[in-house]
Amino acid sequence: MKKGAADLVVAAIAIVLATIYLIATYDLRVLTLSDPLGPKAFPALLGSLMLLCGVSLAPAAWRRYRSEAASASEGKVDADSNHHPMAVGAVALWMLGYYVVLEPLGFILATVPFLFGLMAFFNRGRWFTNAAVAILFPVVLDWIFSHVLGMPPAPGLFSL
Repeated sequence: MKKGAADLVVAAIAIVLATIYLIATYDLRVLTLSDPLGPKAFPALLGSLMLLCGVSLAPAAWRRYRSEAASASEGKVDADSNHHPMAVGAVALWMLGYYVVLEPLGFILATVPFLFGLMAFFNRGRWFTNAAVAILFPVVLDWIFSHVLGMPPAPGLFSL
């Protein structure tokens, strides 16, 4: 499958899943005893962001799909259309490893090497940037979830 077609499929799936997710959030009960936002706010935000991502991806994917179709009709071969199943498999295994160690190690200790490994693979040669993002992102996210939202991630061996 060409990249444009694959992007169209991803956009369509994101739009459909986000729509189903948003419809499901309307079935959540609202208790107005303590939290003024209620239990719908965070799921509605996530669903809206996913829908926005799908809708914003669709036009670019359509243009790419049309461009690839025009190139194919002219007999041009896209050298970049080569798929890398080994890379996809490696990332899937890396994510499985992250899932396995997340609970015992905790969010920060599991996420730092996970992000650094992915960034070292996809953003080669930028070691300082990769290390800074891999360390700062989980620390800031842990702080936001713990202190702002009041929902600390898995503490494991280490927690702020």
